[in-house]
Amino acid sequence: MIHGDRDFVVPLASARDAARRTGGDLVVVKGAGHSWLLKDPETFPAIVGQLLQGRLGESTGIDQVPRFNGRRSPRYAWDVLGGPGVAPVGREGSRTS
Repeated sequence: MIHGDRDFVVPLASARDAARRTGGDLVVVKGAGHSWLLKDPETFPAIVGQLLQGRLGESTGIDQVPRFNGRRSPRYAWDVLGGPGVAPVGREGSRTS
């Protein structure tokens, strides 16, 4: 699950519940609302690239992680919260003005 912590249309509690019920990870995008992906498309490939370097990449057998090659750095920071039995893994995304 990837969810903005300021999404007032679909509360963060819904994403936490979905991740818990499925045993999946939750990526919380800090300061992001419901349409964060439209506002900052550079953040999504950066998150996916990080996930592919971890358990997601191991489980899919992907050995080459795509690199972000956008025109600017991701605007949002995020945290990857592990599934059951997995310690949270922090990620400090960059912020630009």
